[in-house]
Amino acid sequence: MKIEINYNKLIDSPRSDSFEELVINNDTSSEDLVSDILLGKPTCYLISGYRGSGKSTFINRIKNKAEERNKKSPNQVSANNEEESKRPELVFIPMNFSRHHEQGDLLRRMIRALYLNVNKTTKYKDLIARKVCEPDHQNAAILLQKLYDKTFHEIIEGRKSESKVESSVTTRIDIVALFGASIVFVLLFLNAITGIFRLSTIVNLIGFIGSISIGIREIVKIESKKVSSNTNIEDENRKSLYDNEIADYYLFRLLKDFYDANFKLVFVLDELDKVSDTDIGKLIKELKPFLVSGSASFIVVAGQNLFYKYLEAKSKDDAELSSIFSRTIHIRLLDRKEFYILFYKLVMNKIDENNKKQMEPFINHLIFESKRVPRKFIGLIRHNLTYEDNKAFLEFDELSEDYKTSTEILDAIDAVSKELEVQGLGRVINDYIISQLFIKSHLIQSQKEFGFKESDILNATKEESK
Repeated sequence: MKIEINYNKLIDSPRSDSFEELVINNDTSSEDLVSDILLGKPTCYLISGYRGSGKSTFINRIKNKAEERNKKSPNQVSANNEEESKRPELVFIPMNFSRHHEQGDLLRRMIRALYLNVNKTTKYKDLIARKVCEPDHQNAAILLQKLYDKTFHEIIEGRKSESKVESSVTTRIDIVALFGASIVFVLLFLNAITGIFRLSTIVNLIGFIGSISIGIREIVKIESKKVSSNTNIEDENRKSLYDNEIADYYLFRLLKDFYDANFKLVFVLDELDKVSDTDIGKLIKELKPFLVSGSASFIVVAGQNLFYKYLEAKSKDDAELSSIFSRTIHIRLLDRKEFYILFYKLVMNKIDENNKKQMEPFINHLIFESKRVPRKFIGLIRHNLTYEDNKAFLEFDELSEDYKTSTEILDAIDAVSKELEVQGLGRVINDYIISQLFIKSHLIQSQKEFGFKESDILNATKEESK
């Protein structure tokens, strides 16, 4: 059988709108979470689920719904003021984790993420505009900008001044007067020797002495000038460094300042399922002061292991993990019918009921191979595509024995799943057991050539538990 597939819909990015439209998890908890974020006080949430089950898609849906509702919602009334306050500035701050980060690096990442997402908002620009009427250390926007800069560079703040005393001596010589005095002196000198002017000796002597004294007084003048300048300012060079403790203090303060300025900050801590089991505890411990700060909301997106630790903590006395999360949401694995719907969305042409019946064994095989994980399911479809004339096709033999075996396995797992629902163990435990059944089923199938029964799964599970 050969069917054409709309390859434009084969998007496996969980944060794209197309992927969200393709994979719809009928979970009403998204509406409750949106309402809690918009109407409630800041708190911390835990989102769990297997990798590829749609956790990031769920968060993307939450973000879109919350932003849309926040724009349409009427202005809220402040509890401390009878006048209507402005609509809160809702800001989602995504942060991805693929490993454990030390406290210094963690603080840097939070400060940078906060700045890069908040500085795009209108309220942030309003805070910047208020710089003219309040000091920088009281302006949350300016303080965040400075803290952001320090996460990259060491800021040097320098002031340099000097004390100075200047002295100067100026000598002025009147060339004309000097020349005239010299002529008089020479004439009197000649008269003293030769008597050419017939002046008496006394007159000649008096004129001689007078010319010399006047020349000395008038011809050469010396000026002494002293200029003193003393500003008494210290010579200072100071380097402003990034410090973990200072950053920790200011980050807490900034979260509160933005909360007081009517910001609703929502940190999304994604990809925590990629952090090793040994490091996840350290990371949560370092994050806890912020998670329970009451100034910003935090959505912790983690895998199954963290949720198991959370469940385990409930049975321990004063366990740290049990008091962090106010709401937990599990993104369940899709069931068989939902995978059918997903698959038919990808088919280009309309399929009648008869063709759908023929396609089901192949779809069941993809569901079995994907272990009911949507992203794996889409990846398998893409893997099996062939292209002709710029068109994508899936070609398969609906009578294949492998497809028949996969259908038998799914039937057996569905029977177990229904029994689990009757027992009311909860979605988390149900998905864990279902996932383990798929793992055991793949193991059994690899060891047996023909036939498959529900008892094979149950017996294998019992042997493993011994």
